[in-house]
Amino acid sequence: MVILFYFMIARGMYGCTLGDWAFDVQLGSETERNHIMYPFQVLFRTFVIMITGIILIPVVSLGFGKDMAYYFSGLKLYSRQY
Repeated sequence: MVILFYFMIARGMYGCTLGDWAFDVQLGSETERNHIMYPFQVLFRTFVIMITGIILIPVVSLGFGKDMAYYFSGLKLYSRQY
């Protein structure tokens, strides 16, 4: 539950966790992050990943080369380009 709250607060309020910030990754586009449903989408995305055992969706995403959690939550991971 602590991890779920961490992801919800960090991504919901600041748009990224410390790991996301360190690797220049963000969850959702700038317009998505300003939407009222963004924190709930973050919560749902985190819940889906945790319910599948934290391994299944990331491994499938790695195998297909796509962000599979995007199809469940509607939030895509973006790599910041400078």
